[in-house]
Amino acid sequence: MFGHYLAMVAFATVKFMFAPLYGKGVGLNFFETYLSLVAGGYLASFLFYKFTNTLLVRSKLKRAKRRKDALAMGFEYVEPKKFTRTNKLVVKTRRRFGFFVCSFFFPFILSVPIGTIIATKFFGPNPLFYPVVALGLSVNGLIMTSLVYLI
Repeated sequence: MFGHYLAMVAFATVKFMFAPLYGKGVGLNFFETYLSLVAGGYLASFLFYKFTNTLLVRSKLKRAKRRKDALAMGFEYVEPKKFTRTNKLVVKTRRRFGFFVCSFFFPFILSVPIGTIIATKFFGPNPLFYPVVALGLSVNGLIMTSLVYLI
């Protein structure tokens, strides 16, 4: 039985939206499924949040050092293109949906790792970011688990 809990947590870290189907399929009750689902979502979102945040800070420092070194050696520093098609799409998405919608639904809809990485890129420094992601995983997990067990 313990293996089903671990499998449920592992499945929830990858595909949070569909994990309750697995829980019901292997015979877990509602609360076991929900707690395993939320544990997997929290685990993945926290790890990817910390990992992505660390990488973003490191890359920002690296760009600043590269710029400083180029200017110190007398070279002209050329900034990379900022108005690419992808960046425009990212800015449109961020402005259209906003902080709460992106933080609440991206980890649920896309998948916990990808949604957390994208939302961290948008809103990582915000102190409310991780609590909103955790709340979104809890609420969305409750809704999905309820739907699976009601049907």
